[in-house]
Amino acid sequence: MNLFEKLSIKGKFTFILSVSFILLLLAGIISTYKAVKASNSSDTVVNEIIPSVNELGVLTGLFKELRITAIKMPTAKNGAVSALKEKYAKDYGSITDTVNALNVVFTKEETQTLLKDLSDYDSVVKNELTALCTQGKVPEATAVIRNKLVPIGNSFDKHTATLEKKLEEYSKQSSENLSSDVNPTVTIVFLLLVLVLNAFFFIKLSKSITSRIRILAEASDRFSDGNLTQEVGYLGSDELGKLRKNLNHLRERLQKIIGEMSSDASVLGTSSTEMTRISEAIDTKAAMFLIN
Repeated sequence: MNLFEKLSIKGKFTFILSVSFILLLLAGIISTYKAVKASNSSDTVVNEIIPSVNELGVLTGLFKELRITAIKMPTAKNGAVSALKEKYAKDYGSITDTVNALNVVFTKEETQTLLKDLSDYDSVVKNELTALCTQGKVPEATAVIRNKLVPIGNSFDKHTATLEKKLEEYSKQSSENLSSDVNPTVTIVFLLLVLVLNAFFFIKLSKSITSRIRILAEASDRFSDGNLTQEVGYLGSDELGKLRKNLNHLRERLQKIIGEMSSDASVLGTSSTEMTRISEAIDTKAAMFLIN
């Protein structure tokens, strides 16, 4: 006998409703959790990924301008060199700020490579290129650009491309997480589970109640017809089981009463026969007395 069968009818309905409530509560909790995750994923896309994509685009453009400024220095006139230096310093500061802004998405170790390339590039420009340009040594300045600045620039471009690839992967992962979080499959599964379990338990309970009521009704019909030989079999420990127990107790009481009535009728019949015999004996003696 399982635990469900031991419960009263009220207990069984309470059990079904409790299970349904728990499952619906779990579905609500999971939906809320997924909604919070979806909101976080959306915030990540809006507040981190999209700005970082823009920052990388700005960074690429600024570094391109920085390289162009450095390339112009050897062939610029004396007055133009100062203007190029100022533009270079301004672009360098903007690039440094942009790289630092990328720390929202990337780790400091990942952006440190860009800062190192920038530092190396700036060191060559300030310590070698500008000095050669000031001295009018164009071939030597051009050689510095070709042999030192170009490799550093290529390294910067390579590291930038690596960050762009990581950002693309991060964006893809965030999109997948967002799609997963807004997917209603889990909630639908829980709701279907609630419906299936409710249907199962209600059908099981309905069949249990109707079949036992039918058995009790048949037993009641037998008892009303005077057939008290067959007791009602076990029907559980709930209210219908108690009703079955009471019917069997009633059957036993009726059998006892009928037995007692049969015994009394037998005794009464014996007494009546004895009284008839005595009456006949008295009549015989009376007749003999009158004859004598």
